[in-house]
Amino acid sequence: MKEDWIDIKLGKALIIERGGSPRPIKEFITNDADGINWIKIGDTKVNSKYITNTTEKIKPDGLKKSRFVTKGDLLLSNSMSFGRPYILDTEGAIHDGWLVLRNATDFEIYSEFLYYVLSSPIVFAQFDKLATGSTVRNLNTGLVARVVAPIAPLPIQRAIVTKIENLFTSLDKGIADLKKVQEQLKIYRQAVLKKAFEGDYPSKKVIEFADVKTGSTPKRGNSRFWENGTIPWVTSGALNNTFVNNADELITETALQETNCKIIPKGSLLVAMYGEGKTRGKCSELNIDAATNQAIATITMNDEYKESKAYVKWFFVKNYEDIRLLSSGGVQPNLNLSIVKNTVLPFPNPEIQKQIIKEIETRLSVCDKVEQNISEALEKAEALRQSILKKAFEGKLLSEAEINKCKQEADYEPASVLLKRIKGIEVEKPQKKSTKQKTEKKKTATPKISKDIQAGVIAKVIKLHEDNPKYLGNLSHVKCEKISHLAEYHIQIALGRMPVKDAAGPDDFSHLKKVEHRAKMTGYFIIKKQEIGHTYESGRNIKKAIGNLENKISTEQVEQLDKLINLFLQFDLERAEIVATVYAGWNNLLLDGKTPTDDEIVYESRENWSKRKLKIERERFYKALAWMRKPEVAIIPQGNGLRVNKPEKKK
Repeated sequence: MKEDWIDIKLGKALIIERGGSPRPIKEFITNDADGINWIKIGDTKVNSKYITNTTEKIKPDGLKKSRFVTKGDLLLSNSMSFGRPYILDTEGAIHDGWLVLRNATDFEIYSEFLYYVLSSPIVFAQFDKLATGSTVRNLNTGLVARVVAPIAPLPIQRAIVTKIENLFTSLDKGIADLKKVQEQLKIYRQAVLKKAFEGDYPSKKVIEFADVKTGSTPKRGNSRFWENGTIPWVTSGALNNTFVNNADELITETALQETNCKIIPKGSLLVAMYGEGKTRGKCSELNIDAATNQAIATITMNDEYKESKAYVKWFFVKNYEDIRLLSSGGVQPNLNLSIVKNTVLPFPNPEIQKQIIKEIETRLSVCDKVEQNISEALEKAEALRQSILKKAFEGKLLSEAEINKCKQEADYEPASVLLKRIKGIEVEKPQKKSTKQKTEKKKTATPKISKDIQAGVIAKVIKLHEDNPKYLGNLSHVKCEKISHLAEYHIQIALGRMPVKDAAGPDDFSHLKKVEHRAKMTGYFIIKKQEIGHTYESGRNIKKAIGNLENKISTEQVEQLDKLINLFLQFDLERAEIVATVYAGWNNLLLDGKTPTDDEIVYESRENWSKRKLKIERERFYKALAWMRKPEVAIIPQGNGLRVNKPEKKK
């Protein structure tokens, strides 16, 4: 019930201002006692509504180009972490990546109430609709001012906040309990498997009861091996500790005749011999006749031992980590065919094996059901959080008794009465629903983004390589396009690109050509053809290109871009390509609403990208993932921008 509520544009009830960044920011950073807290988006904490501490301070002179904010102000990200609100629990200065929202004179909106309003799906849907930019979403003071928010009388604001926080506390406790059970299930699974193989039984080597082989990958680019294939070909990414029912790709009969690929019969066991993350150690039963790649050991049981297949499978699932340590391989030792063949396992008689398997599968099937229930409950918990916020601002969260109690408080008055104290504020009138369908299409303006922005990014890459001539051979226009992709998607510098799944990674070469033409005409840099591909050389106005860029992005974005380019300095084209493609594939899965495993990320960025990617060893994609997660690197996508899809086929 929304009696005495109003709907009002935020610009009518709040003062909305943008931060600013003194430049060059490094000259304003200080350790002096009189320094002012420099509040960066990086100072925020996951799942926290408050900003309490900062990692840097600026000199008081920096306030001339920044904006001072105080405790209780509400900050809104207008670019990175798009549309995310925070309540300030300290004071300091904000850069131009922030908007600050303050109460207007004589009109009070409870900070916590406003925080939850801005966090609600009702308001975020408006942010999403109004934001400019394609791959990078941006808000500004004018856009936020147009957002319509529901405002309640002050006592109701306080009551709603109290009820939301009580409900969220209970919800968070429930989520924590569910995650604790998840961890306990993992321990229980290991305990079940450990106990299953503890008996004092005779032993056998795998080679004594099975035929053990490894697969092969036909040469990429040879159409006779790949085009119009009919034979399933499986890679380790398809393994899952249960059954493999489908193949990653299809190969031809010619591939079987002219390469080491062989058909593995249905019912064989597949063991992933290497691969970082969750691939290594998977053991699946093959449910189709198929060939495999070289990362898989295939175990085909001899006729007299076929009944032992499930027993052998669970042995490898349980003991994989111990078995692989027998191999050499540095930090991440892997299995090889010889180790698999010579693996010794306890081998009781068939009846005992059946009892062991029955015990394992009975207990683990219960675990699977519980795990599924937990996953579903966690999804419902997040949906419930959004439902609570939606109900709160539709006036459906408080009971009639709770509303009546609010009306007894001394400061209760309709929100419209408060508004009358502010000259010029008008309540938003609800629009009448039309009975006729509107046939006119809404006009949408696509924001024009200067090509000088991407030219500036490339100019910075060129300058760093020319300042470090031993790495100049690593400079290429393809590498610059990869850095541009991360600048746009990760640092969220709007470049106006529309990238697709190109053979060389996420690219928009038609846009790059326009940027290169602009750079050539303005003297920013020169494009030079090489034996293979193109490179760049600085032009007379390269410093101007860099200056233009740094004046149009925030100080934090400048710092992040410099860090990114330095990280890529030593990379050749292929290393840059792998990292950018893994990032794009990972981001695609996040945009699809998934919480992807390493295997899923690698599959999306390799097998589901282009045939050219399959020429690159799968292991390199896992290594790229591990590198991206290092704290000093932290190139981790957040599901920003548009999905990078395969290019549309020309008709």
